Amino acid sequence: DTPSSGIGGKLEVRPPVGGGFVPRLGVDYRKSQGDLHEIRYQPSGAENGMRYAGGENTDLGFYAENDWLLGPLTLTGGVRADRWTIRDGYHRNLNASGVELPGSAEYANRSGWDTSYRGGAMVQVTPEVRVRAAAYSGLRLPTLNELYRPFVVFPITTNANAELENERLEGYEAGL
Repeated sequence: DTPSSGIGGKLEVRPPVGGGFVPRLGVDYRKSQGDLHEIRYQPSGAENGMRYAGGENTDLGFYAENDWLLGPLTLTGGVRADRWTIRDGYHRNLNASGVELPGSAEYANRSGWDTSYRGGAMVQVTPEVRVRAAAYSGLRLPTLNELYRPFVVFPITTNANAELENERLEGYEAGL
């Protein structure tokens, strides 16, 4: 049984400033929370104990972007700040008699700020052809499963890692 829940939302305003500017100001929020309750089995099929794990992740993001329309050229730029938390993480292993096994733990809460950016340009060369390019960065928090839930899909064992850090993305692209 791995019950989890998630909630989130976004609020964005696009004030009409004119002059070829199309600004966007916003805030978004995401929260995921879960607690798993698993029965471990031996290869013979006999119960081998219980596993409990879970925690909570949140991400509150603030962003500002602007498109600048200059005839056939559009320039885009934006910045984002994310306040993230990883908290209330735990992992408990019990043997078949209900005795807690080594490796059970409650993990320290973590939080911080990450920033990211985005910039790009698009040119309408003809009514049918556009040329575009962009550079950007971003982040992804580790999931509750990645942090706290080890599992086996024989023959592969995936271990949880409560010390995982946020993934950072830096990329660029161009298109025609």
